[in-house]
Amino acid sequence: MVCRSPYKLNDYVLYKWTDKLFKASLGISKIFWVLERDKGDMTSKHAHVLLECSEEISHEQATAILNNSIVSYEEVRSKSGASNYVTKFVTHPNIEYDLVLPKS
Repeated sequence: MVCRSPYKLNDYVLYKWTDKLFKASLGISKIFWVLERDKGDMTSKHAHVLLECSEEISHEQATAILNNSIVSYEEVRSKSGASNYVTKFVTHPNIEYDLVLPKS
């Protein structure tokens, strides 16, 4: 999913989102996120979030859990395609990313 927010996005916000997603008990086992700058406005950021889960989660469920705007939300059809797209800027400066597992 691609998430945008009217508020400033940073790693703190993404960790809060991952906590909310894990607490929702939807069978999520891993979350990988990348926070990147917008091309049109370098002061603004958006997040790409990949969820590994055993249950299907709807766009409406994810939006309600995060209480935020999810611009794009779809099932991954190609693992390599999704990983290439989400990580395309990981080697660039000032790109934040993390693989998050549930807290035990």
